[in-house]
Amino acid sequence: MYGCELWNNCSASDVARLDSAHRFCIKHMQGLHKSISTDYCICVSNASPIVTYMDYSKLKLLGQLCRLSPKYLVKDVFHNRLLRYMNLENQSVGFMADVYRLLGKYGLLQFLNEYIETGLFPTKFTWKMIIDKTVILQAKIDVAQRHLCSDQNNLLENVIRPGNCSPLWDIATANPNLLTAC
Repeated sequence: MYGCELWNNCSASDVARLDSAHRFCIKHMQGLHKSISTDYCICVSNASPIVTYMDYSKLKLLGQLCRLSPKYLVKDVFHNRLLRYMNLENQSVGFMADVYRLLGKYGLLQFLNEYIETGLFPTKFTWKMIIDKTVILQAKIDVAQRHLCSDQNNLLENVIRPGNCSPLWDIATANPNLLTAC
């Protein structure tokens, strides 16, 4: 996923292929059959869908660009692209279009508006907490809700808690000798 924050021209089929590979890896690392529900596997492993990781990376890069010292050329290019995007509404692809779409999707547009008006942006730690809470946690809750509404809910009623690992992972980590019993 290195550099995924700059992938702004991925088609829906490209994202679907990435997501399929991601789901395969999650199931394989848990030793589960490919027919097991993906939402179940994602919940139990405390993972998120691949699109969530891409969104998170783009928003993280936005934070880095906004906090970057003005002495760097990259900051000038960022400001130039931001102004061009704001003045040319018909621009539908590119990093700025993705950022605006994501900020709107997760309700974070006020942070960019404040940056444009005042030049202030949250600190690295604060921005990470904000995007963790809005992007990652929301995706995990969405997956858990889908799973809880499915017909497999009765298997894990008391095991999955949104945003937390399954207790089974803690038990397996603490007692590696149980692996042979399985």
